[in-house]
Amino acid sequence: MLDAASGLLGGVSVSELVYGGGNITGGEKSISLSELGQKLCSFEGGMDQLIAKGTFGSDTSPPPPFMAGFAEVEVDLGTGGKCDVTDFVAVADCGTVINENLARIQLEGGIAMGGIGLGLYEDVIYSKTGRMVSDSFMTYKIPSRMDISNIRTAFESSNEPTGPFGAKSIGEVVNNTPAPAIAHAVYNATGLWITELPITPEKVLMGGLTEKMIFAQSLGITKGGDVVCIVGAGGKSSLMIHAAGELADSGLSVLVTTSTKMGKRQINSLENVDNRGSFF
Repeated sequence: MLDAASGLLGGVSVSELVYGGGNITGGEKSISLSELGQKLCSFEGGMDQLIAKGTFGSDTSPPPPFMAGFAEVEVDLGTGGKCDVTDFVAVADCGTVINENLARIQLEGGIAMGGIGLGLYEDVIYSKTGRMVSDSFMTYKIPSRMDISNIRTAFESSNEPTGPFGAKSIGEVVNNTPAPAIAHAVYNATGLWITELPITPEKVLMGGLTEKMIFAQSLGITKGGDVVCIVGAGGKSSLMIHAAGELADSGLSVLVTTSTKMGKRQINSLENVDNRGSFF
């Protein structure tokens, strides 16, 4: 810094320069660090720039950070089970907070993308042959700014003697906490435990059907009613059969289409459910 200031101050020798209070002074001439940095970045003072670096290594691995997360959700059961996080509160212990602005950005970004995205949107889907199906942003959903509502963050400071200046990390913990908090909030709202991420509208809807539907061997439906067609494939046949039984129990004629042999055997046990649409 003194070498650069010497050239910008008209040849004042380095030995005459004194630094204090954010200024470099030599005789009657002076330049602030801010002005020095601006001149160097614009190459006004030559091709030199102020560069600094720092590293930290410890013989002892600092303990992990901690975070408490609280989620408030709205679940639309009337039109398909869509979940929205309306409010999220996070309190993090990452030791001594050195740069609060950067730490808060880390918290908010991790909650939005790694937390809410993981909990409600991001779904890696493979075909039966192992090909990734959700291989574009048209099929692999991530939350946008419109999907993120209110996020509130706070820090519970502590001093970690093995960390730099008493600090700990603040990385993965912001990704790990939101999804369980969202799952518990969905349970409080619906009574459904969704144990597989992401918590999609389809899982909420099918979970609701599973909770409400009773498997029946003989149903005695009313003939001539509305016809409901249920299509199922893969591992969802049991949910589909439960749905068929419940709908038939309400007096509807039910036509079931399935591609599984297990599904066919279950359908055959429902005497009043039409399985002529089954295919194999």
